[in-house]
Amino acid sequence: MALDTAGGEESGFNHVLLIVDISLSTDGKVFDEECRGAESVIAFAVKADIPVSVVLFNHAAQGKDFGRSYVDAAIYIEEACPHGSTSLQPAIEEAESHMEPKSLVAVITDGLLVDSSARDEYNSLKKLAQKWESKVLVCIAQPKPNNPMIREIEGDRDGDVEVYFIDDGGLHKVLAERMAKELRRIQGGGLTR
Repeated sequence: MALDTAGGEESGFNHVLLIVDISLSTDGKVFDEECRGAESVIAFAVKADIPVSVVLFNHAAQGKDFGRSYVDAAIYIEEACPHGSTSLQPAIEEAESHMEPKSLVAVITDGLLVDSSARDEYNSLKKLAQKWESKVLVCIAQPKPNNPMIREIEGDRDGDVEVYFIDDGGLHKVLAERMAKELRRIQGGGLTR
């Protein structure tokens, strides 16, 4: 069966938004893993022929729309310099200005939030997904035992937000498998969200 992805209509998604943690706690091995995971999501966008936007965050957030300039999106992430503390709320607010209906949103973080509740962040992501009829994947790379996101939202998954806690080196694999699942939906014609 030929893969027809013109305009992203076949994928059920019209847009990919990556929200990537660049706080100091991600420096080194975690950030490398985040970049590899982001590449898996960008590869999905390439195959589905849908535009990409990226929001980088620490205690602040900045976003950029890349359209179908997939290599530029990957370079933008890889050239980031991790620093600062981790606050997801500014990233969620910034994401609003880059969202499109039926977006696939991938939040890639180590989940070491400061000055916020993981439950509040989860609820904000759920509202974002519902408002834009989108799917949010929250991927927590190399979670620490005292990680607030583990304590507050472990095991949460509903139709709009899926949460994954991923051990050393597994982020790329989990995202590649999750994106392959989306591509199988395209090829099989199953367009349900």
